[in-house]
Amino acid sequence: MNPLLLYRVISYGNKISGFRLIVYVLLGYAVARVSSPKFIIINLLGISGAFAAGDLLNDFYDWKLLGENNYVSGRINNHTKLFFYVLLPSIFSALSVFFLGRDGIIMVLIYIIPIIYSVPPIRLKKRPFFSIITPPLGVTLIFLQSTRGKFLEYKEILLLSILIFFYHIYIECIHIYEDLTHPEEEKIMDEIGIKRLMVYVCICEFVLSSIFSIRNPVFLAGTLSSGIRLTTIRKLSFENIRKVRRNPFGMSWGVFELGVYGLAGILGVFTGGV
Repeated sequence: MNPLLLYRVISYGNKISGFRLIVYVLLGYAVARVSSPKFIIINLLGISGAFAAGDLLNDFYDWKLLGENNYVSGRINNHTKLFFYVLLPSIFSALSVFFLGRDGIIMVLIYIIPIIYSVPPIRLKKRPFFSIITPPLGVTLIFLQSTRGKFLEYKEILLLSILIFFYHIYIECIHIYEDLTHPEEEKIMDEIGIKRLMVYVCICEFVLSSIFSIRNPVFLAGTLSSGIRLTTIRKLSFENIRKVRRNPFGMSWGVFELGVYGLAGILGVFTGGV
């Protein structure tokens, strides 16, 4: 078996690699100016273990419950084998919690969230409200974990985590939108409902980032990004949503917002100076 596909380290077919979320790890390092090599490496390995285990579980149960044809289907055909392959990356997450101590507390939640998202009987991804907010919550925790607790000291980092939460709800809507084009995927919302939610989320982020900019002008990046994304929603369709989801540098993503925050973090904007 190819571990790059098994653990979805790389994207294939209709499956997008969960490892793209490492950008939020790097963002956390940047805005908090984390400089400890030990924390940077162990934290990255721990979160990567959670990504690998979570994506494997998701693909296994999408195959078992929905009949989805993915890389796992037919290759891991029982729970004993599943446990073994999930255990391998999970060791990295467990060791990271052990070695990081109190700096790794959030890591436990980062590991648990993909499990309750994908695995029955809870399987939050089939429940309309929770299927939308669970991935953004996980992303926000990944970011906070990667700041090494600096969000408790610098409130601007905590404010940024709120914007990241809303930003990723928007990104999750793009995911749900594309799922409508695949018959085997669970449908939790129709096209009109998704676009309406995307509009509401962009408005929320626009308003919040504008308010936060009174405290720190760097948050105007969120105001600009959400405003641009708001104008692109009407252009989304079943014909182009696959391309949109696979192009994070397109206008529909507004990913430059994260780049601005990262650069500002390196310059000390979130932590009180260079």
